[in-house]
Amino acid sequence: MGGWEFKIFDCNKNIVMFVWSCCVPCGMVCMQTVDAKLTNKDKSAPVIAALSACCCGCIGGTINRYRLRHKLDIKDSVVMDILFSWCLPCCAVTQEYITVMSSKKGNEKTMIWEATKGLNYLRSKERVWLFSFFEVDGWEFYITAKAV
Repeated sequence: MGGWEFKIFDCNKNIVMFVWSCCVPCGMVCMQTVDAKLTNKDKSAPVIAALSACCCGCIGGTINRYRLRHKLDIKDSVVMDILFSWCLPCCAVTQEYITVMSSKKGNEKTMIWEATKGLNYLRSKERVWLFSFFEVDGWEFYITAKAV
């Protein structure tokens, strides 16, 4: 392949996920975890991606971006990975996410709650609780969101 299919400022291709990465606590971590799940057959990849991004901040984001580039055969430099992960983290994570959604799901506008299988709903007094995410070696990891 060549470079990135989507440029760093193509956040408007999926504006909802860009806002998600900026405003939702751990939103970027969730997006990088989904990217790892969809691009890596290793069952521990999503956990490693989540822990890298959560515990190591921009360093973890850079590592995740580097791994993603190699999995998708995207030619770019580590220097650009560092620059974008440290200076434009929301744009970088959105670029990664829409690239993965385009290549793996066929639609860069796929929302994070549609991206993984196993989405479950639990209705409780006019509120919908969304439980989602992934399973690794019998351990289930969930992200919970509440909509009124």
